[in-house]
Amino acid sequence: MNRFLKKLFILTLFFLSQLTLKTDVVNANGLKKFKLRNPLSAPKYKLPFKFKVCEKNSEDIRDQKLCEFTNKLSNKLQLQAPNVFIFYAKKPKLEYNAFATYLKTDKPIVAFGDLLTQRWQEGWFTDQEIEAILAHELCHIKYRHLLKAGVLNAILTGPSLISRITIPNPSPKDLITHTYSRKQEREADKKAIEVIDDPLNLLTALVKLQCLNTKTSTTKEDFDYNYEITQDEMISEKNNFLSSLIELLSTHPLTSKRMAYIRKEARK
Repeated sequence: MNRFLKKLFILTLFFLSQLTLKTDVVNANGLKKFKLRNPLSAPKYKLPFKFKVCEKNSEDIRDQKLCEFTNKLSNKLQLQAPNVFIFYAKKPKLEYNAFATYLKTDKPIVAFGDLLTQRWQEGWFTDQEIEAILAHELCHIKYRHLLKAGVLNAILTGPSLISRITIPNPSPKDLITHTYSRKQEREADKKAIEVIDDPLNLLTALVKLQCLNTKTSTTKEDFDYNYEITQDEMISEKNNFLSSLIELLSTHPLTSKRMAYIRKEARK
């Protein structure tokens, strides 16, 4: 009975922490209203995206490959294959990203930015690198990271409201949730490495995403040059007070640390 009440309490906290977000989803029938859930979102926050469902029978090669990769990796992870979406943002830079989230039916999805998939088709990313990114996001779903983060967010909401009265941002809640988020990112990296063919594909994918989000590249030649610079910056980055502070305020580990971990795993 106590175990049942405990589970009921946790589920109640989770559902209370959910915030219904309205966005547009594009499918074969045109634009339709859809609702997305984001357990870590702030009140009144709306995802500034439109979404298109990827279909395996689509004429778009991106749709075909993303569906194929999802099915293959989901089988390896012993996971029910989620739907894959391509998202569109008003700020183009936001499209150099991929993430996992929930639909209103509580079924998890994976979303890739439109510009990211375009660059992939233009040869800026290899199929293996896109698979590595997808594997990382699928691992978030496998380990139910979104649900766990939502429960933690609900538990910390009360104390956070009190702390904000006397303590400026970031609040203790922010620091705790960011620390937990970084732990989840490391866990997803570790599992993704186990299911992809070559761990170094995840490493190069991370560096390329970092490059696209920090430097402007208008051609493939620009990108290749900026990629080499970004890679050198990541390798030479030192673990000092400033980098530790930046990581403390981030939901993700430093890319340089993720690179070092992946290299270490690749040698095994």
